Amino acid sequence: AARWWLDNVYQGDNAVQLTPRAVVTGMMIGGVMSISNLYVGLKTGWGLGVTITACIIAYAVFKFLEVLIPAYRRRPFSTLENYTMSSAASAAGYMSSAGLVSAIPALYITTQQTMDWWQMGLWLAALSTLGVFMAIPLKRQLINIDQLPFPSGIATAETLKSMHSEGGEAIVKARALFASGIIGAAVAFWRDAFA
Repeated sequence: AARWWLDNVYQGDNAVQLTPRAVVTGMMIGGVMSISNLYVGLKTGWGLGVTITACIIAYAVFKFLEVLIPAYRRRPFSTLENYTMSSAASAAGYMSSAGLVSAIPALYITTQQTMDWWQMGLWLAALSTLGVFMAIPLKRQLINIDQLPFPSGIATAETLKSMHSEGGEAIVKARALFASGIIGAAVAFWRDAFA
């Protein structure tokens, strides 16, 4: 499995992937997405995947920055950087689903007991730690050995390839997604604030 990855996926030591701008962008977009995920989760009881949306938003933001800042034109936001950003955004975005939209509301509904902020913090820290440490052996078994296809990962990879190869069309779609998000947020705010 490692040899296959080296022959078919690895892009060389000079390929830019883990950069401060990718990580910081992922944390910022993921933070916003976690709030929207929390809102949707509490309304519907279902957490949403944030990876593809975060990829599209980051792509649009960096294409916009390339127009404004010459340094970004010299070193554009790469596919691998976008992938790193999506990992950080996904981690932050799914934080809201780690009990905040399932276990803690269920506890309140069944016992009418509320948790203090520090209790929720300990719960989320324990779940996050468990998730990080379980990800390593699960990834080795499910991806490296069994080579199982994961639909969300495949969809994210196809989205990234499409965006970074078809720039003009991807920008139009990213702008449409961004405009739709702003309109949706305005409608939800208007409904909740004035209805």
